[in-house]
Amino acid sequence: MQGLGLIASEREGGKKAFTLTEAGTAEAQRIAEGTPPWEEVTGRLPRGFGESRAVGAQIAMAAAQIAQLGTEEQREQALAVLKDTRRRLYRILAEEDEAAD
Repeated sequence: MQGLGLIASEREGGKKAFTLTEAGTAEAQRIAEGTPPWEEVTGRLPRGFGESRAVGAQIAMAAAQIAQLGTEEQREQALAVLKDTRRRLYRILAEEDEAAD
C-alpha cells in the first residue's frame, strides 16, 4: 500500500507509525461507500451456491467418517446413497437441458 501512495510511515520513538495519505483516505471512503470486496466476488456466484457448497462439504465429511469408522455394510449403504445422489443431481441438469430444447 505504501508503494501505491495510500499510506505513509514515519519513525516515532523507535517505532514506525503508519497513517493514511489523502489518497488513502479517499480510497478508504470509496470502499466504505461501495460494495465490500468479498461481495464483489460472491455477488457473481449463482444464488444458493454457498449453501450448496457447504452441504456438499458436510456430506463429504460424513462419507469420510463412514469410510473410516463404519462397518462394511454401512460403507456399502453409504456408497449406494452417494451414487444415487450423484445420478439424481445430474438428472436435474438433464431435465433443465431438455426443457431448454
